[in-house]
Amino acid sequence: MAPKFSIIIPTYNVEQYIARALESCINQTFGDIEILVVDDRGCDKSVEIAKEYARLDSRIQILSNPSNLGTFASRLKGIKQARGLYVLMLDADDYLTPNACECLYQSIAPFISSCILDTQAPDIIHFKAIYAGDSTTSLIANILHKARYVLPTQWSAKPLKNAAIAYNFFLKSKHFPKFTLWDKCYKLSLLQCSLFYLQHIQTPLSKATDMLMFFVLANLAKSYVGIDSRLYVYCLNATSITQNPNAAPKRIQDMQKIATMLQTIATNLNTSYAAQIAQMLNAQLRSLIALESRFETSTKCQKGGGRLSRYVIPTLQANISSISARMLRLAQILESLAYLCAHYYVYIQFWQNQALSNISAITSQVPLKLGGLPNV
Repeated sequence: MAPKFSIIIPTYNVEQYIARALESCINQTFGDIEILVVDDRGCDKSVEIAKEYARLDSRIQILSNPSNLGTFASRLKGIKQARGLYVLMLDADDYLTPNACECLYQSIAPFISSCILDTQAPDIIHFKAIYAGDSTTSLIANILHKARYVLPTQWSAKPLKNAAIAYNFFLKSKHFPKFTLWDKCYKLSLLQCSLFYLQHIQTPLSKATDMLMFFVLANLAKSYVGIDSRLYVYCLNATSITQNPNAAPKRIQDMQKIATMLQTIATNLNTSYAAQIAQMLNAQLRSLIALESRFETSTKCQKGGGRLSRYVIPTLQANISSISARMLRLAQILESLAYLCAHYYVYIQFWQNQALSNISAITSQVPLKLGGLPNV
């Protein structure tokens, strides 16, 4: 008998966190679940820890990538193996609240009869999250972690249908869209449908992958409901690719590649708002690439400062005193506000770099039809 929920956990060099994530799953108050740990071929003991849990709990399965393929490919692998009626995406350095699956089940129970899910069951169930800091990480990192998620997540108390779903998440407001995968639960059939548009992508991707996948899901979904409960704990992990300043070149590369894919996928989706959303997301990506580019030079400074600290207060780059260190932290915070309102994020001409011209050239290419999607 198929479980009610599948929980997909991409796993790469997270030995410090994986036990916590797995404990949060196996101790759910609602136990009809399967836990899919996708080994992305890291070099630490993450998978060994997961295998020990799997030996003790038959609900845990270990899936292995042939090589390090990134978060995006790991999630696709989990989707292909999932058996649950619904699927949750859990990052290995985060965790679920104990009653997460129970709350979600209460939303879908009216649509289940004799273990069969009614076609009227919601495609997407959206819940809220808790943003947990890290006492072992710097104050600046904790502030930025909170600041980037201070704006509304477009959670809706009102059920949504068809095109209103994509419009709600991407076009309804002017702030940076919240396209995170982990604060939602998805009907398995919706995820399987999304594979038609996504499984051609071969390049390892780890940054902006939520944007790419949720862009497809929101355009395909026919129904949405929101749960006013905080079911996911999103934790700060300063060593992850999304937080580590040294990983800025990889983040930029991933965003450039995703920019090449959005318009092609939008053409093939051919839904009411797909093309408009793809154009908007490309503009967002250009802003984020410019923002991320600051890390490439700032790592040469005293652990931070961006273009503001480089051009406005260059004398603070060496022999930083306690006062100047605070100024550098303030500079980082001000610059990172771009994550909140990328629509209005404008760079002075001399701040622009090759990343911007590259993405402009890439996104001007004529979209391909689905049958001709490149193995990018």
